[in-house]
Amino acid sequence: MASFGRMAMPFYILFAGTRMELSGTVLGLLTTIWMLTSSVTNLAWGLLADHSGHRRVIIITLALWAVSHLQLLFVNGLPGMITFFVIMGMSSGGFNQAGQNMVLEFGQIEDMSLRLAISNTAINLIGTIGPVMGGLLVVLANYETLFVLCAVLQVIALAVIILKVPEPRRRV
Repeated sequence: MASFGRMAMPFYILFAGTRMELSGTVLGLLTTIWMLTSSVTNLAWGLLADHSGHRRVIIITLALWAVSHLQLLFVNGLPGMITFFVIMGMSSGGFNQAGQNMVLEFGQIEDMSLRLAISNTAINLIGTIGPVMGGLLVVLANYETLFVLCAVLQVIALAVIILKVPEPRRRV
């Protein structure tokens, strides 16, 4: 459910074009900010995960990613869009890293390959159908509805993780 936030990813830059002048330079700037932010903060997320566990990183990054979707609703220019891409880059990169690694912490070592395969299949399926669903939602409603839906799904996933998913490092 949390990965459904990816359904909005192809639409961030299209939405930016509705809120500001979007040149090749601005597109390059926003893409660079997103990629650098994600790459650099992954080091911090990895350090935090080493000390506190991947579950904590998932909780923090998922909350930030949901907030970034809501923040996007109020963007009207380049500074707000830069802020969005920084928050979204930090959170989506850390969420992806922690999500993949947390799968390794559950279950027995004998079925690790199957757990990884199932997790990757589910994430890739969502990554495939999510943008199609997002595009339909934008056509039938608007960008704002898409971003709110992503935030709501991510908050629901956040609640499930907090309430139902134990910290794997504290298992008996």
